[in-house]
Amino acid sequence: MIEYLAQTWAIIVLIFYLPYLLLYAIYHYLRSKILNEKMPDNSNRDYPKSALIGSVIFWIALITVLLYNDYTKIINYVYACPDGSSSKCYLLRADISKEDGNVFVEKIYFDNGGHIDFDYCDFSNSKGTCYTNDENWEIEISNQKDKAINQASLLYKAGKLLGAN
Repeated sequence: MIEYLAQTWAIIVLIFYLPYLLLYAIYHYLRSKILNEKMPDNSNRDYPKSALIGSVIFWIALITVLLYNDYTKIINYVYACPDGSSSKCYLLRADISKEDGNVFVEKIYFDNGGHIDFDYCDFSNSKGTCYTNDENWEIEISNQKDKAINQASLLYKAGKLLGAN
């Protein structure tokens, strides 16, 4: 039983130090090819503190990216003008999708909480016209972007982890 636990612990340590071991192997392989040095045989050695710190940073960063990548989204902004009214232009948040190089503004959001859903859009570069059943909007995509946390998804995930139905 103790031998089994020791082998399991050795595998866990190996996986934990994997980023360090890969960089170490690549570094010494390149040194052997470029400088014609013999690769060192360090099969029975302790890991330096830098390996511990580097591995901890790597695993924390990887776990953070994997856990929270789905919970952030880019908020795009557009300049939207009702068709025929160049004096009533607004800088608004928008849901934008790009498929096969074509831009489509799915929805624009007003500051008062309202929104408009578009049926389709015709774009040339970053300017175009989007159509609804009632009216047309001249749209220009702004370079302004914000990053936000999708709180609904994050709360749902937290509820699942805590056992809420």
